[in-house]
Amino acid sequence: MAKKFSTLVALAALLIGANASAASLVLVTSTPIVAPGQVLTVTIQGSGLTAGTSGGDVQLTYSGTALQYVGGTAGSLFDTSTIPSSGAPSPFRVDVLRLGAGDVGTGGLLFDVATLNFNVLAGFSGTTLQLGRSLVGWFDPTVTNEYSVTYGNLQVSAVPAPPAIWLLATALGGLAVRRFRQKAAA
Repeated sequence: MAKKFSTLVALAALLIGANASAASLVLVTSTPIVAPGQVLTVTIQGSGLTAGTSGGDVQLTYSGTALQYVGGTAGSLFDTSTIPSSGAPSPFRVDVLRLGAGDVGTGGLLFDVATLNFNVLAGFSGTTLQLGRSLVGWFDPTVTNEYSVTYGNLQVSAVPAPPAIWLLATALGGLAVRRFRQKAAA
């Protein structure tokens, strides 16, 4: 009896698992090292979705003392989107939907969900942008379950002071000490 029950549980798990889909959403930037006053452009990219995917939403969290959101655009695959306007506080929601024919992404193909721009604020020393599930998740209207999505984060660092600045400061300090000693000896 116990063997029949465990066989039924295993079969049910296989059937449920066969309908589950896995996907990933990550944050990508071409400039992971920025300085105050620069604009940081971040793209939310997805992959691993199957045919029929029509859209979804994500929540983006970041440090409001390090970055200021200035606007963004949805990826070209989407017919409609809700992208926050300039100045939206953290966290905010990015929601995209494809109304027309065709799929958002199939298999391992990468697709752009949205591109977001941030001003890097004074005193910036580094921050992490975090992506997570929002209200709906990612879905296929022909399947009742949403996708199992792995969300990626992005670490952004400040531009380090070049070693030449420290060498220059040391040299100028040395010259000042030498001049002081020469005046004191005279």
